[in-house]
Amino acid sequence: MTDTAVFVIVDSMKQFLSATAFAKLIAKSPKTIISWIDKGLIPSARRLGDRYQIPIEELEKAKTLPHYPPQHSNQTYGQNH
Repeated sequence: MTDTAVFVIVDSMKQFLSATAFAKLIAKSPKTIISWIDKGLIPSARRLGDRYQIPIEELEKAKTLPHYPPQHSNQTYGQNH
């Protein structure tokens, strides 16, 4: 049953989704979600070893924003240097 179940991690009162669960809930592939995380497009996500944790709040953003994820990251390479 784990292949279809939504995996939620509870960490100090904050809930997280695995990359696979998040992908299923927004109809994307897990590889796409991991790519977005690696590019910094989901800055609130975190990587713990070979696992990814995405705050459950990101699910609401993904379902309400017209373009998810926003096509920028918090990184500012080459600006003001």
